[in-house]
Amino acid sequence: ELFPALRVIDITFTKVKVILPFPDKFKEISTSDQDFFVKASSPVVRFYNSDKAGYSEICGNRKSMEDTLIVRKDIGKDLDMYAVIDGHAGAETATLAAYYIPIEFSLSPNKSISAITQVFRKVNLKVSENNVKDGATIALALISPKEIGIAHLGDTRALIVLKDGRVYSMTVDHKPTERSEIDMIKEKKSFVNSSRTAGILAVSRSLGDLHINGVVRVPDMSCH
Repeated sequence: ELFPALRVIDITFTKVKVILPFPDKFKEISTSDQDFFVKASSPVVRFYNSDKAGYSEICGNRKSMEDTLIVRKDIGKDLDMYAVIDGHAGAETATLAAYYIPIEFSLSPNKSISAITQVFRKVNLKVSENNVKDGATIALALISPKEIGIAHLGDTRALIVLKDGRVYSMTVDHKPTERSEIDMIKEKKSFVNSSRTAGILAVSRSLGDLHINGVVRVPDMSCH
């Protein structure tokens, strides 16, 4: 009542409490309180439990934020998960992905980066069940003491920045102008026009975008 325009709350690592049920107007509640996250049982609530990571978000010129994050430590034995999920044409796919990817990965007996293809497939089923029309690109990292696994779709990027300032790219953008991507789009009996998949989407791979023919939803994966 005091803040009628309030839609987003970040209370991670604070003593602030949100009382259930929270108002339907909320678009995002970020918390490090696992009990609240479990009881809320809502994709609107983000559970960020890692004290080893920082994050910064900028909405830019759009009216609302369409991006989401995954910030999870101990998602497996000695294993942390981080992701940037860049929504386009809306935020629903990104919101569902940020909620369901950690859940589906936690349920998987396979705790390596190779499990992510199946996890993404299950997220796309959730997107379809909810009749969501938008989409999202993603760069996801699984980090263990000895290895970093990367899975990505689209043009969201993962980088390593060394202490001396050197930067190494861990991903290569999935653009429909690349020969290998064009071949996959054609295999799906679609086309590229104006450097866009089916003349619509500026990337060739993504989560969601289920109405756009030719979009590839299988991630590229690598270990470092």
